[in-house]
Amino acid sequence: MNIDGSPATADGNASARFSPGPLASKIYSVTGGDVSVEGGSHSVTLALADQYGNPIPGFTGSLLAESQDDLGDGEISAFTESTIPGTYEAKITSTSSGSKKIEVSVAGAQATVGARDTASFIPGGVSIPHEGTRYSVTEGDRVVGDGTHTVTVTLVDKYGNPVPGQAAGLSATIPEALGTGGLSEFEETSTLGTYTATLASTIAGAKDVAILHGGDRLTETGNKVAKFIPGAIDSPAYTVSLGSRVVGEDAHTVTVKLADKYGNVVSGMAAELKAATTDELGEGAVSAFVETGTPGTYTATVASTRSGGKQMTVSLTGNPVTVQGNAVALFGAGAVSSIKYVITTGEEMVGSGKHTVTIMLADKYGNPVPGQSGKLKITAKDDLGKGSISDIVETDVPGTYTATITSTIAGTKALTITVDGVEDVEGVADGNDAAHFAALPQEKAPPAPAPELAATGGSSVLPVAGISILLLLVGGALLVFHNRGRKQRSK
Repeated sequence: MNIDGSPATADGNASARFSPGPLASKIYSVTGGDVSVEGGSHSVTLALADQYGNPIPGFTGSLLAESQDDLGDGEISAFTESTIPGTYEAKITSTSSGSKKIEVSVAGAQATVGARDTASFIPGGVSIPHEGTRYSVTEGDRVVGDGTHTVTVTLVDKYGNPVPGQAAGLSATIPEALGTGGLSEFEETSTLGTYTATLASTIAGAKDVAILHGGDRLTETGNKVAKFIPGAIDSPAYTVSLGSRVVGEDAHTVTVKLADKYGNVVSGMAAELKAATTDELGEGAVSAFVETGTPGTYTATVASTRSGGKQMTVSLTGNPVTVQGNAVALFGAGAVSSIKYVITTGEEMVGSGKHTVTIMLADKYGNPVPGQSGKLKITAKDDLGKGSISDIVETDVPGTYTATITSTIAGTKALTITVDGVEDVEGVADGNDAAHFAALPQEKAPPAPAPELAATGGSSVLPVAGISILLLLVGGALLVFHNRGRKQRSK
């Protein structure tokens, strides 16, 4: 205060103090932006003032900030008054990502929201050890070239918060071949921190899937193996073993291989396969198919007691299967068990005539046995003189052989027929059992002339039984005439 322009000296208090009025304004706001749950924090600032805007200090004990959202292991601290009078601050931390709505009260009364009332927390880095960081593969079988498996990955930080935006960092290793299949790129789903990729294969079998994030292998939970099965059977084919089998002893094998269009073998189809033949098998048969130790390969056996080729067919679920290679099961006769023979009938002249012996060889099942010409042996029981038995040759009829027999000695010639190396089996006649040879006819000497007959030319009368006979020898021919004077005969 001045008196006549000069300051007056105070006698006592010289200042007039005014304090804020009653609390009229309580406004708070939360810091913006995203803060990591790993060490980051937000602040909530509260400004208190009276109706004139004067800041009101000293209210810390009456202030409270809280959130109904999950903060995990985080918290909201107590308010502290800042260096700015009437301004109070509290710290917000959270281990749970997401937006957290903050509410502030002053002495129990709700404060007014200023710029914002939410604190945003984002996940930390991916935590490989955390149990929430994992992957799994769909279970069950998928058909190659058609079905796919899904690989699902979840990524979390060390607090278990899902970590988004990591698709590019995911990869897979699959040691098994996939053919023309493969694993697609990972994509993030609508569920935060969850990623999926699809796995396809044209090669059947189990595929062991391993997932990596930035080179670190993740832990699988549940299934990690993608199973693919063959598709529909494509171009089935069969073949029959080559060569000849001995009837009643050996069998042929019919082999079928089943695979899909990608070459994957198809197992478990033995009951749907059937081999058959319309040719005679005698006491033999065609077995059912069985799957071998090689998956997708099936075999059946064919046995026969009838020699010859057996045309084989195969069907799958009633539909014909195409042959690839040999389709004929060939069976040859067994050892000679039966020798039958027959000799031409009638008589042949000694020296010039010949008989034919026909021999039929058969095994114990009655099959003709070919190729035995060199082993067949024919022995005559009777003397053939200067005659002989020819080489034995096989005819156009398998198992049938012929030889010729000549003799210079007349009579019946019996034969013994055997096969070298075959014990206790001799030929048994199946018809005529011997060759018959006749002697040559004897030449008759000319009759001696009668005493009354001229030795040369001319004629004589020879009375015979009262009949006049004229014998005339002319050029070696004897002419006989009786009493009627007519020629009777000549010799």
